[in-house]
Amino acid sequence: MLVLIVDDCLDTCDVLRTYLQLDMHEVHCALTSHAALQFVAEHKYQVILMDLWMPDMDGYALAKAVRRLYSHQHEARIIALSGAPYDPSQPCAKAAAFDGFLSKPVEMGGLVRSLAVASGAAH
Repeated sequence: MLVLIVDDCLDTCDVLRTYLQLDMHEVHCALTSHAALQFVAEHKYQVILMDLWMPDMDGYALAKAVRRLYSHQHEARIIALSGAPYDPSQPCAKAAAFDGFLSKPVEMGGLVRSLAVASGAAH
């Protein structure tokens, strides 16, 4: 499975990338939202793990931009990552249309379950 991790914390990217590569996934990391958009323009990810609080563009705006880039040509499962509580009833959360949420530090069992759902829904 092709996975993109978007997080401005290099340590978070490294830990998640290492774990996912050991689980036989191809993984790219973007440390900025703008780098993530470049990756998305060049690849068709099945899963994007996205920090909600990036310094250059928040995860809500980034998720909407990814959905626009992929439009109907490709569907990616976008999973929000945050150390703060996530409220899916908030207007910005609804508009971004996240497919899941994982709290930081990421519990690997939850990550595995999220990827399993994505692999069953991958096109």
